[in-house]
Amino acid sequence: MGGYLPFINVGTGLSVLQMDTSWIACAILDDFSVKCWGNSDEGELGKGNILALGDDPNEMGNYLTPIQLGTGLAAVYLILLDDSVCVVMQDESLKCWGRNSNG
Repeated sequence: MGGYLPFINVGTGLSVLQMDTSWIACAILDDFSVKCWGNSDEGELGKGNILALGDDPNEMGNYLTPIQLGTGLAAVYLILLDDSVCVVMQDESLKCWGRNSNG
């Protein structure tokens, strides 16, 4: 702990504007992109699969690609629920991903 606890690398030249955690962690970065890491049993990492990220070498920092939110869209707020993630975009639209068993 303390000085021995490593910093989380979100990518070269990037810093975190907002972050939330549940079973996973997601952050809005200062370029308004979103990166998520952790366990993905329900697709909550937004990568279209259920593979965990951040627990093996070469999965964080520049290797961790942002969530594809759409061309020209910027995230301004995010919240993590039990098995899903929702992001408010700069145009006040909402995008969510992860578990969708109830619509």
